[in-house]
Amino acid sequence: MVLDPYVGSGTTCLAAKLLGVNYIGIDISEEYVKDAENRLKNHLNYKKIVDEEISKHIVERTFKDRKNNNGNTGKYRNGIVFQSELL
Repeated sequence: MVLDPYVGSGTTCLAAKLLGVNYIGIDISEEYVKDAENRLKNHLNYKKIVDEEISKHIVERTFKDRKNNNGNTGKYRNGIVFQSELL
């Protein structure tokens, strides 16, 4: 179950719907709720777009494959440790 307490245009609820997950969207603005509802009614149009984008992505090696073969897993790159800018 996905809960979006500030539904706005409904992007989170739309993603949940496209993934087959139950969702609840809440907003104080009736206008935003109506916009989100309209977007959800047209979810099949978005599904076509999402399916087209997904078809362009090919996974050559999974995270597990890279980790097991000492490949780049995003934490280290060329021996450099990336630190958070928040530190």
